[in-house]
Amino acid sequence: MNDLDDIEVRIRTLQESNKLIWQEIYKTSGAMEDVKKREARILEWQRNNNEMALLLERRTMLLKP
Repeated sequence: MNDLDDIEVRIRTLQESNKLIWQEIYKTSGAMEDVKKREARILEWQRNNNEMALLLERRTMLLKP
């Protein structure tokens, strides 16, 4: 695999992870332990988005002639 393929696979993995995170968030109740879990999942979602942004930037650089 080349760098572009690796980046695409990682982006798809992060997108799927984010989808699962939001499914979990929507299932949580308002109980305090659920609020803490929800906050942790939102932080994970944010980290995934930050990583995706970096990967997209790197992909753009690799695609430039």
